[in-house]
Amino acid sequence: MKTSLLLPVFSAAFCLLACAPPEGPRQRPAPRLDLSQIFPRADVTTPPESELTTREERFRQLADAPAPSPTAHSRIRIPLGASLSGEIPHAPDWSWSRRANLTLISHQSTPLHPDILILAQPYPPTRTQRPSQALRSFIGEIIPNSSPLSMASLSNNLPQLATELQSLQNSLTGGRGLGFTPSPDTFSGWRTIGQNTSHIHIRLAHYSGTWTSQPNLPVGLTPQRISSLSSQLTSNLPAGLIPEDHLNDTLNILNNLSATDQNTTSSALQAPRRTPEPARLIVATIEASPSQGVHLAILCSGTTHCPQTPHITRFFESISSAVLPTSAPALPLPEHSQQLQVTLP
Repeated sequence: MKTSLLLPVFSAAFCLLACAPPEGPRQRPAPRLDLSQIFPRADVTTPPESELTTREERFRQLADAPAPSPTAHSRIRIPLGASLSGEIPHAPDWSWSRRANLTLISHQSTPLHPDILILAQPYPPTRTQRPSQALRSFIGEIIPNSSPLSMASLSNNLPQLATELQSLQNSLTGGRGLGFTPSPDTFSGWRTIGQNTSHIHIRLAHYSGTWTSQPNLPVGLTPQRISSLSSQLTSNLPAGLIPEDHLNDTLNILNNLSATDQNTTSSALQAPRRTPEPARLIVATIEASPSQGVHLAILCSGTTHCPQTPHITRFFESISSAVLPTSAPALPLPEHSQQLQVTLP
């Protein structure tokens, strides 16, 4: 009798122990990636043609119509670095190339200039300790701000100038950017965060601005400044101010920059430069883990809608860290970037 009375007590005590919540903070599931805010779809509800008041209005509505569904195109999977890969359309107007630590993707609907550029670069080794600094450095390569090569700041500090010039040789765009200038106060903040269907964590933000041709020289340098700096480095330089091998390397860099500027200027006489146009820059971190990921930039023409939006969203959804077969590029990156009139050292 006593035993039967104690059973409910023991059962309740056992339930309290077994049903107790685990210690520590509760892990919430990662949000599903929602790209609708950063890649809005155009409203294509079109009234009957009899209701259209002007020819311009009809043209605008046709221009706002979305691109064909991505399911209508065959697709290829390409490597992005850091054991990540994604799918892009297998079509003549899409191109891609790759070298160590860089993947370049472009879409070109006309022969003159691309309307989409995508660059993917694996996280640097220092990213684990300084993630914010690594991201700022990547964005600074796409949007060079106050140039480290400013004559005002470095013409009287030649050793620092030599160091900055040396570092440009290993940078993504060589201090040139991609020709995009953001408009003031257009950074969206990191409001688009989530995981795609392959559980890849993606974080995106965007700028609005203007897209024109990439400058021939690093921001802050002109042919006249290169000539002036070369003269400063070869005359009246205090002995030992810059080690001789470092000095020679710096002079070679300046000479190469001058030659590149002349060659690019000659090529520009044959290929017209890009007329400034409204554009958007989307920057992203894409990772399978904090140490396995890529920084990614998408530069596209347009003010609120990127061309080929369905394909871009499909690209993000397709990114995976699974071991999947990938295609080989059809052309080397130097040839690809030359076709796009973009210098990537």
